[in-house]
Amino acid sequence: MSNPISEFMAVGQAILDEAKQHLGDTKIESLPSVYTKLSELAGVYPVPNLAVDLCWKMYMQGKQQTIEMGRSPAKAHQVGCLSYRSSMPKLAGLDNIRDFVACVAHGMCISVIPGAEGTRLLYAAQVAYSTLPSPKRRKKRHKTSQTRTETSQPNPDTSTT
Repeated sequence: MSNPISEFMAVGQAILDEAKQHLGDTKIESLPSVYTKLSELAGVYPVPNLAVDLCWKMYMQGKQQTIEMGRSPAKAHQVGCLSYRSSMPKLAGLDNIRDFVACVAHGMCISVIPGAEGTRLLYAAQVAYSTLPSPKRRKKRHKTSQTRTETSQPNPDTSTT
């Protein structure tokens, strides 16, 4: 029995590889972006998240392998949970942070990530997001620093001696 997500990903990867060959150094969207757009075009709802699908697949593989080794279902669940968490995206870049949050939320819903740990992970994602540069923040900081330097220096025309 084949997995439709794996087939879908294989087709998406083939399309992406072929586009890279024909376009050369032209910037091509990431595989998760292509995955999302193909899902939307195919009318798949809700649009799947590649990171969540990967985490879920790793959970199932870890659990299945542990069961095949003759371990208990509880041990298999623990191994699956570790596999799930180890395949979560790194907290670097906006897309990865969003995918990380999606994986944590999904993991909490399916009892792969306990509530307290999920809360800490979501806080870590919030901190990572706050470190990202934002065009609004840069403009605001630049404007504020100019205002401070202008008002902090005495004006020679208005000084009384």
